Amino acid sequence: MQCQWLEQIDAAVIEPRINSADLVLGCSNFIAEGVRRRFFSLAGRCHYAYNGADIAFFARPSSVQPKPKQILFVGRLYPEKGVHILLDSFRIVLAQHPDAHLQLIGPINVVP
Repeated sequence: MQCQWLEQIDAAVIEPRINSADLVLGCSNFIAEGVRRRFFSLAGRCHYAYNGADIAFFARPSSVQPKPKQILFVGRLYPEKGVHILLDSFRIVLAQHPDAHLQLIGPINVVP
C-alpha cells in the first residue's frame, strides 16, 4: 500500500477480503500503522518497506555547485501529500532565511 485506502474503504467490504492476506505491506510505518489500528486482527501481518532510490544515479556531478538553502518537493500537488504543510513551514523558513528557495515539481489536476 502506498496510500491510506484500506483505512478509508468500508470495513465491511474490505475486511473479508483482506483477512485472507498473508502480508499487508505499506511504503511507510505510517501506512502500516493505520491498517493495524483499523484491522487489529491483521496487526501481525502488517509491515512496511520504504521506497528506495539509487543515490548514485541521482548524485550531483562534481562540476555543479549546489545552491544554498534550496528545498525541492517532487510529487503530486495534493493535500494528502502535505504540500500545504510544506508551504506553511516554508513561511517560517523564509522569516529566518530570506534567501531560501522552494521548488514544487509535480502534476496538478490528476485523478488521485
